[in-house]
Amino acid sequence: MEVSRPTLERIYTNIVECSQYKLPWPIGPHAKDKLKVTRRRAGEKTEYPSGKLTRAAWDVAAILAPLVPPPPAFKKVAPITVTKQGSSDQRVCLFNPDGSMRPGVSRLPNGEYTDESSAKYNSDGDGLENSSVRTQLPEGAFGLVKAKEMDGRSACECPTAGDPTKNTGSWTV
Repeated sequence: MEVSRPTLERIYTNIVECSQYKLPWPIGPHAKDKLKVTRRRAGEKTEYPSGKLTRAAWDVAAILAPLVPPPPAFKKVAPITVTKQGSSDQRVCLFNPDGSMRPGVSRLPNGEYTDESSAKYNSDGDGLENSSVRTQLPEGAFGLVKAKEMDGRSACECPTAGDPTKNTGSWTV
């Protein structure tokens, strides 16, 4: 038997507005159970409540508000600033303008650098990757500097493109 959404909404409202459910329990299992129901109704994943009345509310809330998928996780990686050109390799920028390491970049005990993609970069900080983990961008992709056109600049003096919070452009993993 299929139950309509308006009927489910009415059942949920009847449960959470009944006098037994609305009893003021500032602490304890009942208060925690009511919070689980509220959060589940908002689409969050929660544990199943212990009380029978809150279980009924939770069950209906779970039908009314399916789980909301978590936002996609992005990796904090050093941005690619120089693309491969001919036999010259692409480079990444490991450092902020103030000389500190970029978010997600750390130094390994052997001196190499790494980021959240698990790529490994030269210990001299020149941005050359040793691990072949990162995607090789096509020559001049996203308008980035080509390797043979660096003109004495470091990888960190070259521009980036894309969005670091979405791993696009320079931040492609």
